[in-house]
Formats: sequence, structure tokens, C-alpha cells
Amino acid sequence: MHFVVLLIELNYLLKKKVLYFVYGLKKSVQVCIWLCVVLGTWVLLFQERVKPSKDTTRILNFITWTIATFLIGSFLWLLKTLLLKILASSFHVNTFFDRIQESIFHQYILLTLSGPPVMESAQMFGKTNSNVSQISFRVGKKGKEGKEKKEKEKEVIDINKLHRMKQEKVSAWTMKMLVDVISNSGLTTLSNAIDESVYDGGNEVADKEITNEEEAIAAAYHLFRNVAQPGCKYIDEYDFRRFMIKEEVEFVFPMIDVAETGQIDRKTLTEWV
Repeated sequence: MHFVVLLIELNYLLKKKVLYFVYGLKKSVQVCIWLCVVLGTWVLLFQERVKPSKDTTRILNFITWTIATFLIGSFLWLLKTLLLKILASSFHVNTFFDRIQESIFHQYILLTLSGPPVMESAQMFGKTNSNVSQISFRVGKKGKEGKEKKEKEKEVIDINKLHRMKQEKVSAWTMKMLVDVISNSGLTTLSNAIDESVYDGGNEVADKEITNEEEAIAAAYHLFRNVAQPGCKYIDEYDFRRFMIKEEVEFVFPMIDVAETGQIDRKTLTEWV
């Protein structure tokens, strides 16, 4: 059985849902095969070769039907497990993939709006930024002892590709990577306020994780101060275009501006964050 599973892994590695069903049904299939072997051996050894008396025949038939009943029960259990796996697979893809897409995009919005105005800088120098619409996550890897390492690897996700993904075409590898990203990385903003980066003396901008409501309010304040023009009490679409491409602004701005006023004040931004 382990050899069969190994062959399936080698031929269908990273194929969508195949390994999910293989490991989910592995034990049920093993039980069915084992009971089939037991029933076949019992029939060949006792039912065919032995000429028992009437009482012995009744006992042998009882044992045979007992094994057959277990075999039928194991087959029904296998069928039930298969149906549950199909339903669970459909549920996980429909539910969690949408939520993962939404969570990563919200993370992208926070990091982009809290960072430097890359679109404005690109237009100023007449260059196109190839890293626009990309987001990197620091994902902690667990060592042999189960402890998270201090060094974290970066996973880079292209937001445009993420939006173009279709649920039914997401591979097991991609889904695993997205789940790892969401599970092992917190909601962060760039602590890029000029005074912070200057006083810290660091050349690299650090990620500042949001873990409670107070930190979310503080992050919203820094976001508003970073995006809004000096002295302005509102943010409009033009301010967003300093950080994002036009297509993203058309999608993000209505998400925050729920009142559809065309302007976002600090209270509205704080409530969204």
C-alpha cells in the first residue's frame, strides 16, 4: 500500500486535489483490501476444502457472513469518506481561497499606503516600477525541534496574478504557499515615518505588525498622514494614485470610501483598518 501511495505521489505530485484524496482515503482503502484478503482466505481454506457437519456449517457460515458484513461496512465507510472529502475540498477552495485572496490584498493595501509614493517617484524619474503590485511576506520556517527560526524567508506574491487566479485552477502547491503565508505572517504596515527611520538609524524599512485595536488606530493615523497632502483633512483618488496604479485605485478606493463621497477622512480610514 505504501508503494502504491509512493507511485501516486511521484506521478501526481502538485496535481490539484490528487494527494489530498490519496492521504484522506488511504486508511479506508487499506481496511477494505485487508478484509477482502481475509474473506478470500477464509473461503478458500474452510468453505471449499472442509466438509463440515450441520452445526459446523452453521458456525462457518456465521463467521463468513460476519467477515462479509465487516467488508460491506468498510466499503460504505470508504464511500462516506470519499463523499466527505469531495464536499470538504469544494468547501475549502470556495471559502478559504476567497478569504486568502482578500486577506493578502488587504495586506498589500496597508503596506503600499504606508510606504513611499512609488508611482509618484516613478513618474518623476520617467521610469516604470517593475515591483508595483507585488508584496513580500516574511514567513518563519520551523526547525527540527518545532521552534521558529529567527531568520525568516521572504515570499513574494504578485497581486495581479493573485486576482487572475481561478479557484478550480489553483494547484496544491500554490494553495499551500498561500496558506503558509497567511498562517505565519501577521498583519503589518511599513514603519516608514521619516522620524522613525531617522532615529532608528536603519537603512532598511521594517515591518510593524498590528496585533490589537490600539496599534490598528495608530497605524491608521500614520497611513493617513503618509497618504494625505500636508494640511489636508481628506484623501482623494489622486492621493491614492501616488502609491498605486489606476486599476488598483478604482478597486481599492470604493472599498474604503463606503459612503461614496469621493473623500476619505481619518475616521473612515481608521474604521476600515
